[in-house]
Amino acid sequence: MKKKIMLITITFSIPIIIISSIMIYLIQGPIKREFLSEHSLKFSQQSQFIHASLEQLELYIANWGAGLRDDHLIDYPRSLDNYQTVNSISERIFLLENISPLIEEATLAVYNDSPYYLNAGGTWQQSLDHQLPSIDSFDLDREFQWITYQQLDRTKLYFVQTLFRNEADGSSVFLLAEINLQKTALLLEASQENQSFQAYLIDGKSIAHSGQLTDDISNALSQVKLSESSKDSFQYRDYSVATSSYDYINQQWTFVSIVPISSLIQPIQSISTFLLISAFILIIGTIFYSYYFSRKEYEPVYNLIRDISGGADEWERFPNSTTDYLKQQWVDLQEERQLLLSKSSDAEKRNKRNIINRIIIGELSYYSEHDLKNKMKEVGWSYIDQGYHLFSIHLTETTEKCDSQNLINNDLSDFILNNVVNELAEKHFIEYTTIRSTPNCVYLFVSSLEQTDAMTDLFITDTYHYINRILKRYCTVVMSQRSLELKTIPDRYQTLSHNRYFHEMKAANQFMKSINNRLPIVSTIYPSHYERLIIDSMVNNNSSDLYVLTKQFIDTLIQQQNIQIYVIDSIKLLYNNISFFLIEHGVRPNDYISKESLVMQIDSHFNVQHLATQLHDSFILPAYTLYAKKADHSLKQEVMDLKAHLDKHFSDPDLSLDQSAEQLNIEPHLLSKNFKKFIGMNYVDYITTLRINHAKKLLIHSDLKINSIAETIGYNSSYFNRLFKRKLGLTPGQYRQENQSNQN
Repeated sequence: MKKKIMLITITFSIPIIIISSIMIYLIQGPIKREFLSEHSLKFSQQSQFIHASLEQLELYIANWGAGLRDDHLIDYPRSLDNYQTVNSISERIFLLENISPLIEEATLAVYNDSPYYLNAGGTWQQSLDHQLPSIDSFDLDREFQWITYQQLDRTKLYFVQTLFRNEADGSSVFLLAEINLQKTALLLEASQENQSFQAYLIDGKSIAHSGQLTDDISNALSQVKLSESSKDSFQYRDYSVATSSYDYINQQWTFVSIVPISSLIQPIQSISTFLLISAFILIIGTIFYSYYFSRKEYEPVYNLIRDISGGADEWERFPNSTTDYLKQQWVDLQEERQLLLSKSSDAEKRNKRNIINRIIIGELSYYSEHDLKNKMKEVGWSYIDQGYHLFSIHLTETTEKCDSQNLINNDLSDFILNNVVNELAEKHFIEYTTIRSTPNCVYLFVSSLEQTDAMTDLFITDTYHYINRILKRYCTVVMSQRSLELKTIPDRYQTLSHNRYFHEMKAANQFMKSINNRLPIVSTIYPSHYERLIIDSMVNNNSSDLYVLTKQFIDTLIQQQNIQIYVIDSIKLLYNNISFFLIEHGVRPNDYISKESLVMQIDSHFNVQHLATQLHDSFILPAYTLYAKKADHSLKQEVMDLKAHLDKHFSDPDLSLDQSAEQLNIEPHLLSKNFKKFIGMNYVDYITTLRINHAKKLLIHSDLKINSIAETIGYNSSYFNRLFKRKLGLTPGQYRQENQSNQN
């Protein structure tokens, strides 16, 4: 009886299953599969682009933070007490915020006894209106990390870099780069679909999305699970769900795209589904019995595979297909292998670079030559026995006529320069590493295996080509001589650092070979005449002459010796002498640009045509403004003191403008000009007014003779009579007679 029922059930069910399957396979199946496949592929490509963009953003922020730490936080906390340093950091933060539209705001968080924050707008204390994550929310064992921070009903995302950490007193400095979640979400909208929905999940939690969040989409989103695989896609009801997962430092990010399946296949799907359900209802009993007995028969085999492949939890991910499970295990192993190989390669590059830097700063100076070679071989320098070369690639003039403001900003140009040199070195050399980069310059260490003059020439030619084209700058390449002795690396690096400044100041690519000893300093004639004229123009308040004199100073330097180091040294000497002059007149050095910052600014935007403008605008003119303000205040006080002296000693016949100017150590015409500016009348008129007023009192209230009164106020009799009549229209005698009669 059971066999008959099973036979009848199968007889009626098989045609129904075949018909519905044909409908699904020939009509519904291909359409749906094509839709799902196209959606998965398109979203995978888009998510890979977003992933690359975020990784590039991570790398740029990390390099920016490392540069800031090397430039300003070496001497923390004393370095942050300097106004110029804080201002410089604020400017650099402003550049960081504007380098990518994904960066909402960058902040330097200083946690100590009195925590505060520093951004492009200045420094501030934390308040209810402007809160940032506390130090408790950071993983202090990590140099880089992503964190989310909930502020009221808003989720914020930060990329955090630890710039300084003092375990003794708990003080620390972090760089917090807030990511604009709205703009980040818009990156997912590159593939527009009707009623589409995209979202970011971090560790399974949605932090940003685009599109309308309906109940069905919310349910579909809840089906997305954290997965170790980077890509996944599945169908939820009438939605195609595609995901891509990536690991970012300490978190798993999942990009999700949910798109409704077209309603065109809905009628076919309904009919085929009804037929299939009908067929399966008829044969479900048969299938149940068959499955049950087959499961019993093959259960020992399933148990064996499950135990070998990782246990029940992993097995349950693929309950219907042992083959799919084993395939997935193999794919996971291959992806993990590639990831480990990539991390191993990155670690080897870091180790190779670190040991060269440690040798340069002298940390391994106690090693013997033999031990040092073995140490380098341990970290991957396989061919160091063949010797080595050092290169410096230094940015110089611009390739186009443009203002320094139109150049790529300094941090970004250094980042691009590092990338270009690394890519070209990988193309031309077998073993290499970049070391201890400085602003506008990259140093390269290359082992000499199979390195020929032709290879070196090709590397230099490519370097010129790509730097000229990308950065719009010329460059100078300096190469050291080949050496087999590793203990000479520090000396050769220092020599190379010194010799790279001996290039000519011209708009052209240049190549130099660094000899073992430093190039000699050639004595040049310092244009002290123009220095004196610049200072005299400051003293005489002739600001209009300052730029002309500055340009004549620079032109004279270029004509005498067109080598950068000599020009920079002369600019430093001019800076020192003007600074000494400013200090003598009460202007503090902290009020204007430092010498180091001035030289760095000139070197960063190196252009002979703009050199005089840079020197004038950055130093000469601000120094003059400070001096003029200070001198004006000091001169006013001196004039007021002179006025008080004249009020007491106006009767001195030897008083004169030249005498007073000599006492004040000032030019007579300048004294006369400023006396009238602060007192309201010129020097001679003021003394004359004092004397005439005193004479008027004596004429009225005393019986002194007119000759005696004239001598009393410092005049001879005849001059006094003429002057008095010219001023008052009466002779002294007439004035006395008229005013004494009025009193009577």
